[in-house]
Amino acid sequence: MHTKTEILDNGLRVVAASLPALETVGISIGVKYGFVDDPKGKEGISHYLEHMMFRGTKKRTWKEIDGTFKRLGAVHNAFTEYEMTVYIAQVHKSMFGRCMELLSDMVRNSTLLQKEFITERGPILNEVMIEHDMPMELSKDYLLKVLFKKHPARNMAYSDEKAINAINRNDVNRIYGKYYFPGNMVLSMYGGLQEKKMISEAKKYFEGFHKEGASPSREICSEKQERSDIVTSRKGIKQTRIGIGFKTSNVVRGRQEETTASIIAGELLDYRLFQELREKRGLSYESSCSVTNRSTFGFIGADAGVKASNLERTKEIILKEFEKAQNGEIEQKDFLRIKTGAIIEYTTIKERSLDMSIGAAMSSLVYNNPELPIMLPKMLASVTLDDLRAYYSKYIDVDKYSMFILKPK
Repeated sequence: MHTKTEILDNGLRVVAASLPALETVGISIGVKYGFVDDPKGKEGISHYLEHMMFRGTKKRTWKEIDGTFKRLGAVHNAFTEYEMTVYIAQVHKSMFGRCMELLSDMVRNSTLLQKEFITERGPILNEVMIEHDMPMELSKDYLLKVLFKKHPARNMAYSDEKAINAINRNDVNRIYGKYYFPGNMVLSMYGGLQEKKMISEAKKYFEGFHKEGASPSREICSEKQERSDIVTSRKGIKQTRIGIGFKTSNVVRGRQEETTASIIAGELLDYRLFQELREKRGLSYESSCSVTNRSTFGFIGADAGVKASNLERTKEIILKEFEKAQNGEIEQKDFLRIKTGAIIEYTTIKERSLDMSIGAAMSSLVYNNPELPIMLPKMLASVTLDDLRAYYSKYIDVDKYSMFILKPK
């Protein structure tokens, strides 16, 4: 299996990969504009625009957009993340062309009407409230704030009510007009049709999309890892959250070995923390550790929810696990267990058309390599224990950890 990539005359990158056994096709349209690109004081414009893309075009109302997706039996959604916004759909292969026409209409012809802009503010503010009512999710935002002092990676994923209310329709329209153009986008398709057919339909609905714009200007994070804390409290929560993290580095295109090792690095620490905090000591219901790699920044972070009386003990355990990783104290059997699991996980993802189309879109924008989701199992198989130890040693320094604590008020 491999991907077929074409750059259309208008600059749109089109990526297609076929797995004939599948009945569905996943479609993802990635736009190079995300949270890190939002202007200061109006964080959340990227997320606001994501919502507005479903609120009507020159030929369809929001109700007609929603109704068409339902008639096609399509799963559809969108998400905004650090460096991109992605519009997604999964549809039976017999409805592929009709779904492509609908997505094309949304991306090319959104009207962003003032009436719809005002209406959509309510759902966005409610989504923000949901996020802020979930300490598990909010803790990730705090970890970014304690890790990054100046770099916009610290922008909260769902912003806050003040920033959302500061955004007006002209702000959103400016982002749409400047950054939503073919040369700043990628269209990826994966599933039960031949690549030739998928690319032909893409050309049919996107080749006439001619628009100029500019890619966002971004600075690579140069902040050094340093010891820092955020301790805060909120009413209405009972659980105390703690998170500890370290900056890593931005993605370097063409050198993806470290990124592959980082997948195992995150999953191994995730496994060890779960064993230590839940299975052995019963301190936490859930804990997690993950690694994030983007083109301008990167970090590894662990967090857990515990009773306030168990906070100091939990902190000691998390730091101890980071210290063991830093010192290369990793058992071969644990390494092989996690590595094998990761290979299987990324192999079975190939049977999920939507996940693979999302992966191809994101890896195109971040790594300039749409084949990365297909290549990952083989790349993971080549990671050695020495690679893993080198990764931990390079980025973890327990004397300079960054930490947040979120307590009940």
